[in-house]
Amino acid sequence: MLGDLNRLQAAHPALSEWDCDPRGFEWLSGEDREQSVISFLRHSADETLAVVLNFTPVPRHDYRVPAPAGGHWTELFNSNSERYGGSGLLNREHIETEQVPLGGRDHSFAITLPPLGGVILQRQS
Repeated sequence: MLGDLNRLQAAHPALSEWDCDPRGFEWLSGEDREQSVISFLRHSADETLAVVLNFTPVPRHDYRVPAPAGGHWTELFNSNSERYGGSGLLNREHIETEQVPLGGRDHSFAITLPPLGGVILQRQS
């Protein structure tokens, strides 16, 4: 898994380009204490990634995440992949945002969060 994360970081500038710049990070939700989930965006000049982390041993089906705008997202990484010894509880290829307000934003999308794991999604232009 570590090798895949290293390759992911090398291939996606949003994970490092603006590390020391406030433009590189944006909270989506850091307040879901009941379900122990946090989500945030990583930005670069050319891309936006969403990172969503589940800190409980319970999978979260149809978990709604605030989105910065309409459009769709593609899952780049899921720690529950069978490749890493997980159950393979992954998200569909394209995740569409909906006009469902959440967290002060006009759009959101629903995903499946693996137990004690996380996903990284890329916003498609």
